[in-house]
Amino acid sequence: MEGIHVQRESEKRAVVGADVRAVRARGKLWRRLRGNALGGLSFRRRKSIGPYVVDFYAEALNLAVQVEVPSTARPRDWGLLCQAELEKRGACVVRVGADEVEGDVDVCLRRIADAVRTIRDLS
Repeated sequence: MEGIHVQRESEKRAVVGADVRAVRARGKLWRRLRGNALGGLSFRRRKSIGPYVVDFYAEALNLAVQVEVPSTARPRDWGLLCQAELEKRGACVVRVGADEVEGDVDVCLRRIADAVRTIRDLS
């Protein structure tokens, strides 16, 4: 019985650690997106779209940005399922990893800026 308890505690620590990384990465990315800093585009934090909540959302372009971390609390393909549902609702979704944001936020911003340019070009 003790082994099961230890496994659950380690899973809990992994989830908490992932949550901390995600919060830190979201904060770092938000500091670079807020105030119309990316091509004059206004982003909101924590936007509900149907049953989903996206990390950042630019309503003018229907662009959602998700910061993801590996998690044992969700199915492995959860991000892909969310993306597919959001795209059915007409959203363009950019997914970046928390580790990517922490490692080089400028690379993530370029990916978001590329999506912005593509959407604007198609409009």
